Amino acid sequence: MTKAKTILLLLATLPILASLTFNIQSDSLSLPTLETLTGESHPDDQAIALSYQLSYILIIVTGLLAAAAYVKPDLIPSEWILTLATILICLALFEGILRINPAIAGYNVANEIHPNLGNGPRDIFIYENGTPHMKPNFQTKAYFNGYWWNHSTDDYGFRNPETYKDPDILLLGDSHIYGHGLEQHQTIAQHLRDNTNYTVLNMARIGDTIDDYVRFISQYNASFNPDHIFHFYYHNDIRDLNWSKTENQQETFINTPITNLDLPDQPTNITKIMQTKRQENNLPPLWSTLAATYIYNDVGAPEIPDFPKSCQYRSREWSYMEHGLRYIEQVATQNNASFTLAPIIDPGNDRQQQVQNKRVQAIAQRINASYMNISHITRNASNRLPHDRHLNQHGHKKISRQIQTYLDEK
Repeated sequence: MTKAKTILLLLATLPILASLTFNIQSDSLSLPTLETLTGESHPDDQAIALSYQLSYILIIVTGLLAAAAYVKPDLIPSEWILTLATILICLALFEGILRINPAIAGYNVANEIHPNLGNGPRDIFIYENGTPHMKPNFQTKAYFNGYWWNHSTDDYGFRNPETYKDPDILLLGDSHIYGHGLEQHQTIAQHLRDNTNYTVLNMARIGDTIDDYVRFISQYNASFNPDHIFHFYYHNDIRDLNWSKTENQQETFINTPITNLDLPDQPTNITKIMQTKRQENNLPPLWSTLAATYIYNDVGAPEIPDFPKSCQYRSREWSYMEHGLRYIEQVATQNNASFTLAPIIDPGNDRQQQVQNKRVQAIAQRINASYMNISHITRNASNRLPHDRHLNQHGHKKISRQIQTYLDEK
């Protein structure tokens, strides 16, 4: 019975050990802390650290009980062994279910326990001084809000099936244009490639804002010479400014002449960053992440409205975006390319949506850019993914058709 107890416990522990081995890539066997995992203290990071600790504690307790059962068989009742073994087996089964269908825990929780936007070996991004770069020539299975899709990038780290050196069309945008929740063949870029003779470079990335668009145009101006540049505004262009830039930084950018902007003029060597920067894998076993997420669910940062009122009426955020778009328009003009603004407006008929559309249209007029109205597509809920605000395959296809018509008429 002594050997049976020990073997049962060790076998039951194997799935937990396997999940840790599958997820953790560390240079040491020390217990992860907030500093070793993330380098900063944030409620989400605390939950991640706690997730690792829960897994290790369970393994340590099991190991101690297994040793005790082997050394002193009568000290540990058989019922304890069976109960603990049952718990471990159930956790292993639950782990498998969470990996196959994370949404079973709810979409918000699933996004937390199955991230793809961190700094791990299977994540989309690599971070340098807080700046995210999508990994070049990288493939992974991405997940968010119940949707799985295949993510693959070109030599520059953008979501394209191949590396395009001299594109006809360049797309700037965020996750909507990137194709969140969709396969490559369902995106605007691919529809244009399949149905026209245009070569299309999709530079859109998840979470990008005007800062990223300006940086890309500056970095890749010498590499690409498109005939048409499309910028797809979304309200995070305005909202996220107050997260990433202080008021003084925004004012400095606005008051700096276009010709004096301090911008990088060479593409970032992302491959070198990946070779020199250690990537921490921040995805512990999913069952313990789920537990930690619930423990810390009241500690996280408060939910921020999608479009705060301060951004509707204060001009600083809009002036910042206009200055950035003016820079892009100037570069496009120098390269004899057209520059078109096409705002993505959410469903609804409130004044907030109308203000955004009108302001983008007014900016286009002031900077001598073109304007393409796609609000009849983006405001239609049938063109959005269910329980998710991103454009679905129908929305992408309709926008690609409008771009095709728009260019045919130019």
